[in-house]
Amino acid sequence: MKVIFHVDRSDPVVAVSLNAHVGSSREVPGRTGFAHLFEHLFFLDSENLGKGGLDAMSARIGGSGANGSTSRDITDYLQTVPNDALEKMIWAEADKIGFFINTVTEPVLAKEKQVVKNEKVPARSAPARRHFSSRRAWRARATRSGRARCGRW
Repeated sequence: MKVIFHVDRSDPVVAVSLNAHVGSSREVPGRTGFAHLFEHLFFLDSENLGKGGLDAMSARIGGSGANGSTSRDITDYLQTVPNDALEKMIWAEADKIGFFINTVTEPVLAKEKQVVKNEKVPARSAPARRHFSSRRAWRARATRSGRARCGRW
């Protein structure tokens, strides 16, 4: 585990960001969506906080809610809360990592798999996404490794 602590006293809030090195670049052709599924599963609940417990706790202490995203290299989760709630949020994130697995039952897993599949279909069919995907494929073919480069087109 790597902890980065940066102090900025300009606002009375803190951001807690949990980053997991689980991204789409580690997926193989024909077997995609695991990183996105991982993102969804971590938002569900934990044994100690219960269903919706992290969001309820965040709201109770004045947080602005949670968000998450998945990129090629990382799946991340972000919470913004008042600075006096930092310790509680770090505990909640640790609880989420350590005590979520027993809450992932077959029905929960099946439901989240379907949610991820449903989210992939509209994303693929959007005109802008098709354009971006074709440019990404072109770039990937143009690189030696076959992977798209980060940075400029």
